[in-house]
Amino acid sequence: MTIDSRQIRHLLLDLTASLAPDLVKAAGADPRAEKSSFHDIVTVHDEATEQKIRQRLLEHYPRSQVLGEEGSPQLADLAGLVWVVDPIDGTSNFAAGWPHFAISIAAALDGELIAGVVCQPGGPTWSADETGAYVTRGGEECPISVSAKTDSSEGLAVTEFPSVRVLEEDPAALQRWALAATSFRSVRRSGSIALDLCYVAEGMALAAFSSGIHPWDVAAGALIVTRAGGGYAAFNGGKAAEPAWLAPDFVASCAEQPAEIGRRVLGVED
Repeated sequence: MTIDSRQIRHLLLDLTASLAPDLVKAAGADPRAEKSSFHDIVTVHDEATEQKIRQRLLEHYPRSQVLGEEGSPQLADLAGLVWVVDPIDGTSNFAAGWPHFAISIAAALDGELIAGVVCQPGGPTWSADETGAYVTRGGEECPISVSAKTDSSEGLAVTEFPSVRVLEEDPAALQRWALAATSFRSVRRSGSIALDLCYVAEGMALAAFSSGIHPWDVAAGALIVTRAGGGYAAFNGGKAAEPAWLAPDFVASCAEQPAEIGRRVLGVED
């Protein structure tokens, strides 16, 4: 199958731009239901937005597959063109009316990421394809790159670690988190892993790291980071894992020293 990653990126840019205004209006309405616990919620807008995304993508590429958080969280295989979709990354933020959530869509061809878009409704949109990584603000697109800084003390880290589930299984996780707090200038917890990765890609943060995540949380952002010149390493059971976007733990960074801090916080081996 011959696929033009640039064409895919522009399709995803148009698609997310068309969905963003409705999500801006709906944020804070809070019609929700719990999934596994009150920490893990889903709204009618998650499901409706994923359905719209699925319909549009399959109209353009009817032989493709969709791996989505709400409708199809598993696939038999990764052959051909696969869309990796998180309709609202940061649902708790969305439900509360805090405008820090994103639509994240990536395209993978035979398991390899080729294009991705992370759209913050009402804010910037980050994207990547074979030509590089970009951010769009106010209708103007510019290339982006990770920070040139090399030491964690020079900037921020963004992380959703440790989650409630991680704390329940690993009480020492909070002690390891303290290493990040003392090693970086400051640590941010945004509530959206997709946006965390974009902050690294654009040089606003030096590292992002989290555990217990899903492919739709990171697929687009991982590609954006690497196309922006950063590193993205993934782990499963404490060991390095490939394909990286399928693994549950990750460290993204602009340089090795911030990445090392991230690995130590997560308790994984390079």
